[in-house]
Amino acid sequence: MNIETEQLALLRISTDWVSLEVISEAEVYLTNRGYIPVLRVIVDNKKTPRLLSLSAKSLAFPLSEMRSDNADNFTGLKFEIRKESAERTALFEFR
Repeated sequence: MNIETEQLALLRISTDWVSLEVISEAEVYLTNRGYIPVLRVIVDNKKTPRLLSLSAKSLAFPLSEMRSDNADNFTGLKFEIRKESAERTALFEFR
């Protein structure tokens, strides 16, 4: 399935754990505020990919470490993620 990045929906992370599998390297996505870095991900083994925004520091640094352990590739990373609270500025948690 080859879908253009602009046609995919941004993933909203809540306080519930979600399983993600990264299926691309970093791309850029145009929003109302300009471009943001994103990864294409499969959420909970669903068929249609979503976009994970990489702009939050609490998301970018752990992903950077995982990428280093994966031969400098985002593609193939698998992890679970959630926000620590419902606040907009809440940090992301990984497992």
